[in-house]
Amino acid sequence: MFEDTDHVYLVMEYIPRGTVRSLLKDKSQEISWKLRSRIAVECAKACAYLHSKNVIHRDLKSKNLLLDRNLQTKVCDFGLARVMDSVKVRDHMMTIVGTDEWMAPEVMLGMQYDFKADVFSFGIVLVEIITRAKIKDNFVRNVRDCFSFPVMQFRNMAPQDCPPALIELAIECVADEPKKRPSFLQLLEKLTNIYEVLPTDSLLQTMTLTPAPEDPTQLSETVADELKENNQRRSEIAASKEENSFLMSGEILIYSLPKLLPLIYSLKEFQSRLSTSLHPLPPPP
Repeated sequence: MFEDTDHVYLVMEYIPRGTVRSLLKDKSQEISWKLRSRIAVECAKACAYLHSKNVIHRDLKSKNLLLDRNLQTKVCDFGLARVMDSVKVRDHMMTIVGTDEWMAPEVMLGMQYDFKADVFSFGIVLVEIITRAKIKDNFVRNVRDCFSFPVMQFRNMAPQDCPPALIELAIECVADEPKKRPSFLQLLEKLTNIYEVLPTDSLLQTMTLTPAPEDPTQLSETVADELKENNQRRSEIAASKEENSFLMSGEILIYSLPKLLPLIYSLKEFQSRLSTSLHPLPPPP
């Protein structure tokens, strides 16, 4: 295809509608509760799959949720993802990574954390979806309060026409104690129920939401396998550093070409399988 053989070319899916964050901050765009809840459902479905493979994302945020031409949501940026299926990783104090506004309190305080850190980040995404507000400017957290989320301020900012169940679900996700937060499978069930009872708007009138799979592990094994190998390489590099020290966010693991190409195809398959949950919308005008 290319005469130039000295460079590696990555062919990726074009995402014409940008990120969920860019959609939410564009106040000229009317976003129905039906569409907002669908975005939440699709994100929860992707995260339920990741957690079923023992993968923790660690940087879930609205800026890492992409919208394709049919407004289907796709989770991206797995640069900080880790596989949690080994005793070494579970018992090892993981480094503080992520983006401040979406980080769980236990992460910001340097405590041990697990999959429920992703649930907290998802809760912040729900807050964004509900209020369309910029988190940094409207929901300040500080060390004096152990980085707790200001729930009452959120309640006051939530629009009156927002489904009450969606507000309560967001509050459950941002609970201070990780054990009080729901799992993504529980979230997926509740969000699907919210979505189904909302009236269909003109944009989504041709779409129906299929039930969540009972067993999310039925999807491809390839992505988790690649991330597991990525994690093993990170551990080998980290082992040469001081004890309890892991790779920081600025460090990048470089794949050789034979390893990179299978990962590209496996991620493409992953995206394709997640996108089958909804019937496609007509192409935008």
